[in-house]
Amino acid sequence: MPYKCNQTWEEGKDDPWIMFHTSGTTGLSLKFDMIVTFPEISVGLPKLITLTNKMMTVFDVTSTLPDADQATQASKNKDRRVYSPIPMFHQVGMVGALQGTVWRVATIVLGPSTKPPGPALSAQVLQFGQVQGFVGPPLLLKALCRDPASLELVRGLRFINWGGAPLEKAIGDLLKDYI
Repeated sequence: MPYKCNQTWEEGKDDPWIMFHTSGTTGLSLKFDMIVTFPEISVGLPKLITLTNKMMTVFDVTSTLPDADQATQASKNKDRRVYSPIPMFHQVGMVGALQGTVWRVATIVLGPSTKPPGPALSAQVLQFGQVQGFVGPPLLLKALCRDPASLELVRGLRFINWGGAPLEKAIGDLLKDYI
């Protein structure tokens, strides 16, 4: 069922699309007092992160831009199953899942919620989840590439996206001729 919007684009473009807060690891320093004072502990105040409708159009626009092979990002992901080990309580996990399913028309495959997505569990998801893509942290990708069986699973993917840190050149070299 379509959602009826009673605003024009100009009226609603700066309205919140989704809101998050930081974990407190960023922001202004705040001394932390409990029953016992620990002066060496310093935590940051959580900050509100608001993504607006206008900000989210970036995903829509970039999905139509061709890459070097003249394929669009949307066409690469369309109707594909993508494994994302990033939890939904994390901003990247939530936005990735929402933008992936809405603008990229992909199916996001999540592993079991009963344990953290380490290399062994992630390899099982790659093996049995019928996935064609991976979106996750480079550290997990590196761990997968250390195991020969997991490396073969990763090399069988159609695409890999990572974020949060650079991907080591050695890992890229292991994968570049396969993906």
